[in-house]
Parts: sequence; C-alpha cells; structure tokens
Amino acid sequence: MNTLISAQGDQQNKSLLATQQNTTDQLKKIRSALRALRDAVVLLNDDDGLEWWNQAAEDLMLLQLSDKGKCIFDFISAPEFRQYYQATTNPIDGAQDGVHIVSWRAPKRYLKCELTPFGDEKLLIIYDVTRLHHLEEMRRDFVANVSHELRTPLTVMMGYLENFSDQPDMPPHWKRGFELMSQQTARMNRIVNDLLLLSRIEIEETHELSYMI
Repeated sequence: MNTLISAQGDQQNKSLLATQQNTTDQLKKIRSALRALRDAVVLLNDDDGLEWWNQAAEDLMLLQLSDKGKCIFDFISAPEFRQYYQATTNPIDGAQDGVHIVSWRAPKRYLKCELTPFGDEKLLIIYDVTRLHHLEEMRRDFVANVSHELRTPLTVMMGYLENFSDQPDMPPHWKRGFELMSQQTARMNRIVNDLLLLSRIEIEETHELSYMI
C-alpha cells in the first residue's frame, strides 16, 4: 500500500515538474520573441516602475540595468503620455487607443505608445510611426494644394456658365446642357470647399498638438 502511494506521489511530482518546465520554456520563448521585436516593449510593475524591457526599448530610451525599478515618467515626460497613461490605468476611463508623441531624443521622429494593463502590471509598446506621420503630412498637403488649384478654374467656369445660361436667345437644347454643366460645376465647387475646410481643420489640430508638445 505504501509502495503504491509512494509511486503515485512520484508520478504527481514528475507531472508537476514537467508542467513547471513547460511553463518556463514558454516564458523563455515569449521573452525571446519580445527581444526580437523592432518595437520597444517595456514591462511595468504596479508602481509604474520598469520591470523588464527588450533591446529596442533599451536603444530608444537609453536604458541600463541600474534603471530597473525607476518610474516610467522619468524617461517619458510628455504631458499627453502621462494623461493617456493615467486614463488607461483608471478603471472608470477604460482602455484608450494609444497616444502619439514626438520623440524626446529626435524632434523629427514620431512615436505611438500603447499601454495594456494586466493584473498589477502593465505592458507598454512604443511604435515608430515617423513614416506614417510623413505620409499623412503628404496626404494633407496634396489635398490642400489640389483643392486650391481646382478652386480658381472652377470659379472661372461657373462665371462663364452663369453668363451663357442667362442669354435669352439661347436654344432650348443648349440651355439644358448649360444648366447641367452649371449644376455639376457647383457640385465640384462644394466638394473643393469641403476639402479646403477639412484641410484647415487638420492643420489647426496639428498645430495644437505641436504646441502641446
């Protein structure tokens, strides 16, 4: 009987050790994958201190082993990041969709920070979105330039079409054609005005963000 109990105990111990070893191996794989990421990954403890980071985070934030335990705000001091961080960790506010900041090391470099709380810890991922930011700037500039370039010829066309449409001796089939052209030109002009308004709003929001930073 004792032999049977002892055998069962040994089997349970072996199973427990195997489970622990499997968990350890999985954690090693996860950490290896995180180290290989090009994006910065930082694990934060319940006091907002640095617990672990990958090589990309070390390069971005110039971290050293002695920085373990230091507060994340000692490295990222942007007000909008602190506001986002506090809102994300607040159960009432809930999760936020990341925050964009200008790099504290290179003003022409743009970053996106995403924070994911789990338990008492938080996972911070920092993406380099400089290329996307520049592409967005190019899109805004293109829309603004095209809208301005279209506005002048459309205004000229609308003026001529209005003058021709008011001619009393114009044949009926021509008059119908001029009315259709006037309608479509006015429609295009409204679209251009909407694009210009959108461009102005985007530029104002960009300036407000730059001022905050």
